[in-house]
Amino acid sequence: MQDILHIVIGAMLIAPGFEPLVRISFGLASGLHDSARRGVLSAVLAYLVLALGAVVGMFVAIWLDPTIALADLPSRDWVKFWIDIKLGSVAIALFAGLAGALVVNSHQTVFATGVMIALALVPGMAIFGMGLGAGMPSLALLGLERWAVDASSVIVASGLVFAVKRMVLRRAAQR
Repeated sequence: MQDILHIVIGAMLIAPGFEPLVRISFGLASGLHDSARRGVLSAVLAYLVLALGAVVGMFVAIWLDPTIALADLPSRDWVKFWIDIKLGSVAIALFAGLAGALVVNSHQTVFATGVMIALALVPGMAIFGMGLGAGMPSLALLGLERWAVDASSVIVASGLVFAVKRMVLRRAAQR
């Protein structure tokens, strides 16, 4: 479980986890509550599958290398990095949410690549799963907390973009 940063970044590039979060804020901002509900359901299911995949991956890694000690998991530098919540990480998550919503708003097809790298959605949920699988609920909660901060940042920031767009369109229609 050393030197896995390239795997984490690769997973973040292909993860479709940004779209359901944006769907939540889009649905709320536009009054499409069914869309928001489907976004919540999609996000919950997708990230639970991701957490389960992290548990399976952790046990496969241990099976391949029995010298891996689960007790060392919380002390790993990459785990500490991905569960750390600071003002800067929250600001980055908010700006990533804004950037992603602006790209979605411009109807681009590949919108999540750079945004997903800026967020800890994948690693936070993976650490949640590994913490549960390793029997470390405190580590699991730290991963879940980091995921929740980034997911909330995406929802709030993209909601702001969609609300402003709706306001601008309404003003333009009134003229």
